[in-house]
Amino acid sequence: MSVTLFSGRVRPPALRRLLCAAAAAPMLLATAASATPTYSILYNFTDTAAGGDPTQITGHLANPSDPSSWTLFGTTKYGGNIAGTSCGGTGCGTVYQLTPPAAGSTSWTPATLYTFNGDTDGANPAAGVAFDQAGVLYGTTLAGGSGIGTGGNGTVFRLTPQAGTGAWTKTVLHRFNTANDAAYLLGGVLIGGDGSLYGTGFEGGKLGGGAIYRLTPPAAGKTAWPEQLMRSFTGYAGGGTPESALIADTSGALYGTVATGAKYSQGAVVKLTPPAAGKIAWVPSILYDFNGPRGSNPTAGLIADTSGALYGTTPAGGANSWGTVFKLAPPASGKTAWTQTVLYSFTGGSDGGVVSGPVIADASGALYGITSQGGDTTCQSGSGCGTVFKLTPPRSAAGRWKLTVLHVFSGPGDGIPYSGVQSGLVMDPGGALYGTTFGGGASNYGTVFKITQ
Repeated sequence: MSVTLFSGRVRPPALRRLLCAAAAAPMLLATAASATPTYSILYNFTDTAAGGDPTQITGHLANPSDPSSWTLFGTTKYGGNIAGTSCGGTGCGTVYQLTPPAAGSTSWTPATLYTFNGDTDGANPAAGVAFDQAGVLYGTTLAGGSGIGTGGNGTVFRLTPQAGTGAWTKTVLHRFNTANDAAYLLGGVLIGGDGSLYGTGFEGGKLGGGAIYRLTPPAAGKTAWPEQLMRSFTGYAGGGTPESALIADTSGALYGTVATGAKYSQGAVVKLTPPAAGKIAWVPSILYDFNGPRGSNPTAGLIADTSGALYGTTPAGGANSWGTVFKLAPPASGKTAWTQTVLYSFTGGSDGGVVSGPVIADASGALYGITSQGGDTTCQSGSGCGTVFKLTPPRSAAGRWKLTVLHVFSGPGDGIPYSGVQSGLVMDPGGALYGTTFGGGASNYGTVFKITQ
């Protein structure tokens, strides 16, 4: 299997004619210089305007040849129009943009691209956004779409920039409200080379345990995006409750995680192989069943290296029951079993614990992520408010991966990641890291932060 290192938020050039990943944030970057990390809060959410309680963030180069065009985009689960009644006074969430400081300034400038109102347009986006090569943005909502308050099982939407105006036009591409449909989209979308969108529903499907879906662009003269349920889960032997975005290899096969079910009822890594010639059914397979000591209940998506090995996280299990970072290597020649290795088991202490989001990687193969607990264990009644970590690969095959804590969250004024939201990191062309906290900050509605190494 030929794969370029990427995640659900990265669009590697090698895959532009096949499957693009769910956003255009570059990942294969120069290794950051070793130095004392510098942490700063770029923006404090207030629950109005740009929203509150941010989820996954995405970095986007408006001009791929100009590093200064790096801009941040994301969604908030709540906030925006808190005066509206559709979302019970909490607001239905937003899509926002943060523009870097102008010359001589230090302040990032927020802009609200869209404010959800519940009902038919969707509500409460819980995942990040994706860009296609034309700069059009795609995303999902957890709820809404039915036209009756916040009823409905979520939507897939598109935001198209209007040249020269700064405005964005929103279009709902699909509402998940029919029988046997996917439901409750916690992950974002993967954009195919033909414009198809691939994603997961936490619940629903023909068997009730969640589903993997595909939306195909409208036929000529049409407006509807036809949906195909590519895989429906039972929640039992075949796994269930997929929460993550998907990734794809150069053959078009899809990879993701399911948080429950499978052999030990603790989730699995799954694969969907494209239909054989003349067929329409995608072929599902389980690559690895989690069993507790080697991790359990994965909620986040995966990344892959050039050998086809997959990397991911579990929020629970491992040697200390505080979660893991793992590697899953493809079968050796003539074999069928994938080999799982736990790269690190969190202790829940100063290193952190409960890592619900994905990892990203730099060009040296180092991995970066966020934990939602551990770190300063005086925070949150002893459970800790989480950490940002780096895992450096060993210099020899017999060596161990080394964990370095880049930041310890100190609580309300700083920021508090949340295990129920799959927030991960993105890295800019200079090696700086960006992420979000769901809570905390100056107004306790979350933050966007930056770490310079």
